[in-house]
Amino acid sequence: MKIPKAFREAMLSHAIENYPNECCGVLSGMGDIATYHYPMENAASSPFRYEFEGKEHIKVIKSIEEHNWDVLCIYHSHTGSEARLSDTDLRLITYPDSYYLIISLKDSDNPDIRAYKVEELTEWTSEAPATYGNPAEEPIDWI
Repeated sequence: MKIPKAFREAMLSHAIENYPNECCGVLSGMGDIATYHYPMENAASSPFRYEFEGKEHIKVIKSIEEHNWDVLCIYHSHTGSEARLSDTDLRLITYPDSYYLIISLKDSDNPDIRAYKVEELTEWTSEAPATYGNPAEEPIDWI
């Protein structure tokens, strides 16, 4: 995945501004190149999880669709843990074809940013949603 360096700085600023709560947002793109950064409100207002605010989420998805872009990446911060997908993160996967990027502020002097793709473990049924796991770290090319 290729992300402009300006988006990296904006996501880091977003994470720091929301500390001690997690931040969240979306990168849209074409192919594997991020084209637009959507910082979003964490409706959960929590240091342990994130949740997109409903109306804002709809507005962002409409914008992405109007531009014929894709939801390239979902990002959020971890304020006190490593830059890896937690069990909670895996339970809350909503865009399984997208990258999931974690900004760790555990070491605030040296933030760590990592991206992952997930694998579908079980399919959606009328009784239960799909489950995802086996996160594989993916390289980030800062352009």
